[in-house]
Amino acid sequence: MRLFLFTKLAVILLAAAGCGKKTLPNTSAPPASTTAAIDTSTYPPYTWQEHWFDHRQLIKRVHFNENVAIYFDDDVSREKTSWLFGMVDSAWAYTKKEYGSFGKTDTSNRLFAIFHTNKYGGGHPGTYLGQRHDFRNVIDLGAGANAWIHQTDWELSATIHEISHIVEGASKGVRESPAFDIWGDSKWAEIYVYDIYSYLGRTDIQKGCLMNAWQKRIVIPGLIRPGSGTGFSLFTINTEK
Repeated sequence: MRLFLFTKLAVILLAAAGCGKKTLPNTSAPPASTTAAIDTSTYPPYTWQEHWFDHRQLIKRVHFNENVAIYFDDDVSREKTSWLFGMVDSAWAYTKKEYGSFGKTDTSNRLFAIFHTNKYGGGHPGTYLGQRHDFRNVIDLGAGANAWIHQTDWELSATIHEISHIVEGASKGVRESPAFDIWGDSKWAEIYVYDIYSYLGRTDIQKGCLMNAWQKRIVIPGLIRPGSGTGFSLFTINTEK
């Protein structure tokens, strides 16, 4: 896993990927008669009762396709939040293309993205290898009273950040990463976020992401930072004790 991540790191930081766009089908909510009893192997449930940590919301599916299923709690605006659909879909499609599949079935290989308003500040991930989120790849995020309607840098980066933990914690069918003690919570995520912004063509935010990481100096034991004038080009392992 460590070799995989560092190999990917070198590829990411030596060249930026191209951006991609797609037209999404109309996947609005089904008729009221549709219930969570629908077979989720081919059709994500319309409602899903949260049962992890302190989350107890009955969330509702607001968008889905073969790649993602997106859920809102009742306090999330339905009018100005559709930007999340394409962004999450594109990020997850690229992730599977570059990092491999995350589950053998339609349900487990799909990303279930959950968004809350005015509750559960921050976010957390779940993977298809764990029972806590019903063996699904999950990102679950919450923010303040006006969450998800302004497409803020934090909303974009936090969403992508949580996807990075699925890559880190379930890539190649391996649960959790032996390199996590080195990367910690955010360093691998910063690399992944940078990569996704390259793919999405968001060079405006990508530059800020790079500068933020550099200002924090990306201090990791055993890792040499880039030399003067090299920017964010490449990291190498320092094997000297």
